[in-house]
Amino acid sequence: MDNSICNNCNSINKHKILYKENKAQNLQIVKCLNCGLMYAFPLKIDKNQKYWEGANKIKINEKNRLFPDRMCHMVQQKERLQIADYLTSFKFIEKIVPNKGIALEVGASRGFFLHELEKKGWRVVGIEPSDTRRIEAKKLFGYDFIPDKLEDAKIVENSYDLIFLFHVIEHVLDPSGFIHLLTKYLKKEGILVMETPTYDSISYAILRHRERSLRCNGHFFFFTKKTLKQMVTKNGLKIIKHNKVGRTLSLERFLWNISVIIKNNNIEKFLFKICNMLKLEKVKFHINIGDMQRIYCQK
Repeated sequence: MDNSICNNCNSINKHKILYKENKAQNLQIVKCLNCGLMYAFPLKIDKNQKYWEGANKIKINEKNRLFPDRMCHMVQQKERLQIADYLTSFKFIEKIVPNKGIALEVGASRGFFLHELEKKGWRVVGIEPSDTRRIEAKKLFGYDFIPDKLEDAKIVENSYDLIFLFHVIEHVLDPSGFIHLLTKYLKKEGILVMETPTYDSISYAILRHRERSLRCNGHFFFFTKKTLKQMVTKNGLKIIKHNKVGRTLSLERFLWNISVIIKNNNIEKFLFKICNMLKLEKVKFHINIGDMQRIYCQK
């Protein structure tokens, strides 16, 4: 078996097992005994795969969404709903960067967020390895996103005033190295904004292995505010704001999250039928239960 090396403090084989395989998700989750970082180990995945790809090759019939199509539908709905949440970061950012420049989003998906930035006067660039999502971004907004992983993209250093990373860092295999690369691409005094789940939350304290984000296959690292702060500062960035944030949900997505926590196929199918019958995707609300964190860093 490979050695376990903490991506945050580089401790070797100093961890305790929190959840065995298939307890929370398909991979075993451990916790570093030195710094407290939680991560999946061992990583039984193809390390050459395109991260963020997910189940995006299913064609969606919006008029009659069958049960197997639902995951892809929920991902698209989530992206649309979260535009307003992500844009709240601008009230703070525009005080620091008053002159509109060039912004990069890593994991830009279908381009919804960058389209809103562009309307505000920013020049925008996206990186998106998923072929399916890039094609959709092209159809929706005419964007030609960079098709590579960040480490393979030919990006000029000191190029960007802003870099956004929304719910990506938990999916990559070397988050510390990833942050290090991002710092190179920022201009002097440029801003990096990251959002990811946080596990110093009441919901995690209560739900433990049933917590929704912990159960997500494809999440490899699980940060508290403390461990994310440590990883950012060790890569030379200054933290200028770090808070727990809420999100906008539809009632359909709220019930979807509950079904993920319960992990019962019959209940999930029942809730799906109720959502379709009552059109609960049209009922929207904002909630903040402290299970997401957003950090603003400056080079």
